[in-house]
Amino acid sequence: MRTTSRSKLPQSLSHPIGLETIRSALTGVPQLEDLRLMFSSGHWPATQFRQSLRNREPYVLVTASHTPASKPGFIGSNDMAEHGYYEEAWELTVHPTLREFRALARRLLIAEGLPAIASWLRKAETEASDSRYRRVELVFDADRQFSLLANTSVPRRRSRR
Repeated sequence: MRTTSRSKLPQSLSHPIGLETIRSALTGVPQLEDLRLMFSSGHWPATQFRQSLRNREPYVLVTASHTPASKPGFIGSNDMAEHGYYEEAWELTVHPTLREFRALARRLLIAEGLPAIASWLRKAETEASDSRYRRVELVFDADRQFSLLANTSVPRRRSRR
């Protein structure tokens, strides 16, 4: 597992978990060494994300995804192919939360969220051969104090030769 990006956050936001907590919770998943970890600055559009935080609406806190390998199409450059753009990718993105909810979000992620992500990764590994993009999202709701899972599997378009 390696961190590929870590966005700078305003003082009002914080990432609820770090690399070592994630690595510990995901020990034993087959993709652990291939997993790219990103700490984002929030969702886009940013104004909608800030509004969700302000209104205490549920929002995605962690996303895990699998992108199958593909062939470059007509618009794919050799440079993109050389940099691994078309290779299989396993990614985990951690979005920030308000600092006041950091402890709650961390507790929920450790108790429920990361074990659910580990289970999803194990299952996704066995299904990865069918060329579908897969994603699971952990949705954080500070008022109800639980996280929900939303699972998505989308057929991948085949690139033209």
